[in-house]
Amino acid sequence: RVKNNEGLRNINAENDEIEFQNVETPEFPNGINSLREKVAELFYADGICCDDKELNTILKFVVEKDGSLSEISADGEIPAFNKQAEIALYLLSDKFQKPGTVNGNAVRYVFRMPIRMRLE
Repeated sequence: RVKNNEGLRNINAENDEIEFQNVETPEFPNGINSLREKVAELFYADGICCDDKELNTILKFVVEKDGSLSEISADGEIPAFNKQAEIALYLLSDKFQKPGTVNGNAVRYVFRMPIRMRLE
């Protein structure tokens, strides 16, 4: 598989090191905490049967140039929790108000967001 990072990295031909450029991160309306709250509101906890009281996953997604989301995935120990986290993000109706940028140009941006929930 080949990934196109659209200018997020430059390869230094002399020693094959990857240099990250100054990337401005995408902005969600009312900030990242607003995104977390919206995901928590859309999360369907009744779909999870688990003995653990505290569940963790890391949501990974791409913020596209237009602020929409794609390539949503979750990585954690409980598959049902991962799936519900992915679904909550898919159900999100808001877009990012500003995409990631490099030198003023919009770019696709890989975003990682840890999720921790305590089920009672």
